[in-house]
Amino acid sequence: MIENNLSEHDYIKKLIYSTCNDVGIEAKEEYSGKGWRADVMVNTGSRKIAFEVQTSPQSLIKTKERQAKYLKDDIIACWLFTKESRNWTEDPDLPLFKINIQDEKYFVSLKKRRDVELSVFVEAFVSDKIQFKNIAIPKPKQWVDIIFYPIGCWKCGKETYCYAVMDDFKSDCNCSLDFEEAMWSSKSVEYIPEIIKEAQKYASDHLPMGEIKNRRSNTVGHDYVSFGCYYCDSIFGDFHRIDEKMDALYNHDQLESFSTEISAHPINEMEIPHWCYPENGQFCKQ
Repeated sequence: MIENNLSEHDYIKKLIYSTCNDVGIEAKEEYSGKGWRADVMVNTGSRKIAFEVQTSPQSLIKTKERQAKYLKDDIIACWLFTKESRNWTEDPDLPLFKINIQDEKYFVSLKKRRDVELSVFVEAFVSDKIQFKNIAIPKPKQWVDIIFYPIGCWKCGKETYCYAVMDDFKSDCNCSLDFEEAMWSSKSVEYIPEIIKEAQKYASDHLPMGEIKNRRSNTVGHDYVSFGCYYCDSIFGDFHRIDEKMDALYNHDQLESFSTEISAHPINEMEIPHWCYPENGQFCKQ
């Protein structure tokens, strides 16, 4: 809640200043230098950080011009905007963050990764607990949902089962990492050995699901890991079951499924430049 007689800009500035004082970090309001004037200037002993609160529109070009003056004096300027420009990208030389209001409290957005209460963000940023990383690394363990769906065999006509995987692989700082899928190859999240093992174990006592193994595909002219019929072992190629698989992912609430935790070793690290703020302190890769 904004206090009486304070503009939104001044209220946010006051929150930043008081947060620094509360954690014993030197801070000054409206601190000026050559060609710049910081809303709040922080001196941690090893770094100087200027917090700039921007409640009125400012172009990216103008922000970069102002940022250059700070960089010239070896100062890190952190910009907090109440309105985000569509041209923003995450950049180590230009920390730009969007401020949101939730339940009458101010939060700083780290894109889709997480929202952090303003005071927590300020303390983390000045303490170097928020760092810029170019590579996102998957968590050592990930939870996935395995969804079973029926499919008729194209050869013998009997009903058997396959499964689809509902995955949302994340880094420790909550970056989304998309597993590299490839049709007509063994590079599919469904064929991660741990997932095959857990799915087969779950289905073994009550669902007729064929063996998942290398089979020859006449369509593409080579072998790849595939599903097959429980009864006649005919290959269920990726194209053959794509409609049933997509239906299963969209209508998973109506199908039998279970959750399991797997190791993340089959998931590649990804080039995702981002401001990394992991809750467990395990940063992604520079």
